[in-house]
Amino acid sequence: MAHQAHNIPWTVLSSHLKPVFTSKPHVPANFYLRFQPQQAKQLNYFLAKFAANIESHTTTERAKLADEYLPPAHPDELLISDEAARRITPVLLQLRQHMWRSSPLFGETYCPSPQVASGAVLCQHNGNGDGDVDAGGEEKDGDDDGDDDGYSRRRDDVNRREFGCGCVLPLRHRKAAFFTVKVRHENRWPDDEAALLEQWKVGIVKALLLCGEMDAVLRACAADQGPDLADWKETWYRAMDDEVGWGSVFSLALDAYLTLNIAHLFPSTWDPASGRTPAHDYRNTQLYQGTVYDVTSNICGTDIAGLPHRRFFGIAAHESLWSPDWPREVFSRQGLPTATVPFPVFMGVKSRYMALDQEHGEVENAKNNKDREKRILAPGLEVINIVGRMLYSKGLPLELIRMVLVYADLEPRGRLLSMPTNPLHKDNRVELSKYLGYCWQLFVRCNVMAKALGMDIDWHYEIMTILTKRLGTAGRRRWWEHEYDEETGQASYVIL
Repeated sequence: MAHQAHNIPWTVLSSHLKPVFTSKPHVPANFYLRFQPQQAKQLNYFLAKFAANIESHTTTERAKLADEYLPPAHPDELLISDEAARRITPVLLQLRQHMWRSSPLFGETYCPSPQVASGAVLCQHNGNGDGDVDAGGEEKDGDDDGDDDGYSRRRDDVNRREFGCGCVLPLRHRKAAFFTVKVRHENRWPDDEAALLEQWKVGIVKALLLCGEMDAVLRACAADQGPDLADWKETWYRAMDDEVGWGSVFSLALDAYLTLNIAHLFPSTWDPASGRTPAHDYRNTQLYQGTVYDVTSNICGTDIAGLPHRRFFGIAAHESLWSPDWPREVFSRQGLPTATVPFPVFMGVKSRYMALDQEHGEVENAKNNKDREKRILAPGLEVINIVGRMLYSKGLPLELIRMVLVYADLEPRGRLLSMPTNPLHKDNRVELSKYLGYCWQLFVRCNVMAKALGMDIDWHYEIMTILTKRLGTAGRRRWWEHEYDEETGQASYVIL
């Protein structure tokens, strides 16, 4: 049964779709629209019920929190509690490590002690460090003569002022002053400290959303005075070609939620008892492959919104891409590598998750790829234990072993799924239900935050954005129109 089946008319959506599997390269496997009568009316009904259900759950969730959140009375007021800080520290660690690797402002790679990395020991360093930030959090202009010496001084100032204590989440970044600081953020280049600090602030908010710390989220919303968090719902960090806005928290979850529910509506694509075959498998479709790629990709690494999805699908960061729907000789004719194909946009299929085990069959054209499977899947506990024992046998202390595993993104968290390459497998039913429920909670949390910022998320538009991207049509027939209201500045979809 699809998630929220008692509130969302999934059967209405499925009645207008059909799975198509062919051997023709120009007709990729996908879920295609049927173009039946009353398509627009019934799909709009589905969208309306979906959006109404989110709003209903938002009202229920908001009622569990304080009635009102006032702006902080003092810049030293603590907005993020110790308990919340401990929960978000492991999430923020990955963002901090990427910022240290990607930006010349942050110098060497960041690798804290195991106690600090896990959140067991929280930052207790008071004061603003050696930088030029006053008690109210206002940034003061420093001298930068444009040469190497000036740049080095500015880099060192950022390190000392903001992160000099060496903690994952500095104490001053949990206080109201940090969320009321006014910095310019027009540039968003990696050598622009104001942009990186804004990215870090939004990263803290995203970590709070992922961990369900809504009290801290709403306190941060009340404290934020500019640039508003509302402006950072969708923000493209152009220098790193990465989305860092907090809107990615619900957009990635919505993508995965819709895809898995749509595939689940067609048992013939995942249940052998209903006719599923290796060739007629939901994992062959553009719908599934594109979604798994988008919600787990970590090309630049700044978007921590993908962390729960990478964990669920068992995919580590920085994988190579591969397309099983096209034979390797086709790639050769295109002048592309035959084993690893980066961004095969010429055919619209992006996949790196296709190698399956022999017992449950293999996706078409994915045979003899056991080595690729080992490279794609995030390591399980047994692999991590082997690595740990090997390092221990070499004489490394446990603290250093932990640091090595964290640095190599091999934290001992294991994979969630019993059948890691097949989320809809019957053995994964419990974890699938939990994951879909978690995705739903992310919709609700982001909606609560949006309303606290005076925003309304257009769920009709967000859902249609994903459906228009994922679903197929015969001959690429158009089934929607995109409209823009110049007076209100609002975009919308009209189903044909």
